[in-house]
Amino acid sequence: MWFPVFDAETFRGVLDIQNRTGDFEAAVAVQYATIRRERPSDPAVLGSAQTSTSLVSATLATSSRMEARIGLAWRLTPSTQGTGTATVRLWRSVQSDVIRLGTIQHPFGPIPAGVTQRLPLTSLLPTVTLAGVKAALLISGVSGAGAYTLTYGLAGRLFATDPKSPGAWTALETATTTTGTIARNTGVLALPSGASSAMWFEPSIDLSASDAALTCTVEVILLGKRA
Repeated sequence: MWFPVFDAETFRGVLDIQNRTGDFEAAVAVQYATIRRERPSDPAVLGSAQTSTSLVSATLATSSRMEARIGLAWRLTPSTQGTGTATVRLWRSVQSDVIRLGTIQHPFGPIPAGVTQRLPLTSLLPTVTLAGVKAALLISGVSGAGAYTLTYGLAGRLFATDPKSPGAWTALETATTTTGTIARNTGVLALPSGASSAMWFEPSIDLSASDAALTCTVEVILLGKRA
């Protein structure tokens, strides 16, 4: 089962190996999805292969990933390559502070040249519950007349005491330029400076174009980390 991840989730599990014969070995495996689970990474082993029941603990490397899943791997001892069997089961737990903040898809265009188009991604979020955000950004269907570029990036603004009185928009990451389809993980992003003195936070994606005829479709999958 896939689960959302943020920056350094802690895994702990019991790899229960019973009725082992021959050269059978088993291990805990992890697989990551940087953007979508439909295109995951190759599975990797957590720790080393085991021949008896073992407690396995590991820190998952997740700062540039959106989701992960835990499973089993098994093999025959490489030095012998004989035969072997076993009954294996896995009890697993993951310590995580991830919040699914939402997914939004929106068509843009035509985008006026040089004018920032801004798409708010969620309703107002209480800053006291949020330590940071991370997103998967997918931009498709980019087209325009002649030479063009699309500049995009995540931004946010704070609301100190009044939900109708926001502060200025602030870039959460360095803007990126593209001329075609992209699929990118932003990595972990901090809230704007002063978040600890504000009540609410609102994230957005900002886009601007060098050509007035530019159109595209944007999808954002947004995660947060509990404070």
